[in-house]
Amino acid sequence: GQETDVWTYTFTDLEEFNSQGLRYTYRVREAKVPEGYDVYYSGNDIENVKKGALTVTKTVSGSRGETERQFHFTVTLSDASINGTFGSMTFKAGIAQFTLKHGETLRAIGLPGGISYTVTEQEDDQEGYSTTSTRAQGTIPEGGIAAVSFNNHRSRSGSSGNPSSDSDPTGSRAYTFTDGGPSVTNQTTTSNVTSTDATSTTTPPWPFEVVKTGDQSRLRRYLTMFMISLAGLVILLMIGLTKGRKKKK
Repeated sequence: GQETDVWTYTFTDLEEFNSQGLRYTYRVREAKVPEGYDVYYSGNDIENVKKGALTVTKTVSGSRGETERQFHFTVTLSDASINGTFGSMTFKAGIAQFTLKHGETLRAIGLPGGISYTVTEQEDDQEGYSTTSTRAQGTIPEGGIAAVSFNNHRSRSGSSGNPSSDSDPTGSRAYTFTDGGPSVTNQTTTSNVTSTDATSTTTPPWPFEVVKTGDQSRLRRYLTMFMISLAGLVILLMIGLTKGRKKKK
């Protein structure tokens, strides 16, 4: 919390006029400001305020999070008279603007303790991102650090629009037969699913039953039947050719 320590000193026996009869105007200034403090004057009052700091950290998460993208931030201080560079932030009329990408932190040091601040992100909750922040508004602590953090999360969506598991950013694939042959559609899966059965939406353009993925026994049976039928056809053709030759003789 804020600590105060009030000291008072009274200057006495000061001359009121100079040798030309002009009245003196006295002003008190602190000769040496302690390190880590700011000094403020109000009339004959002198106040030392311990400096504080502000940090802004950016993280990006999710299977579709852009870790190399620059996100835009604005820091607004309650004291518009603050100008210049404070650590890694440059303020103009109490406002600093900068960009951060995943894993980066920017720090403003030497800010007056006790002033309030607000940090905003331009991309907040946009382009499919869900944005969360910590201590985006508050007060610069005297002699402390106000640590602000922003996280943008965006995951891959399946065909139903629901986010799929971040551990499987590519998703699974299911085959749907149409008149033009098989087409690929995205489909979310769970970790214990190893394959997806094909579903038929129209009658396939061939006279055989569609063989499900991984069913090799049916495929071998159909091939055997096809080969037997082909051999029988060849034999019948050979018999027909033989009979034709005998009749000609």
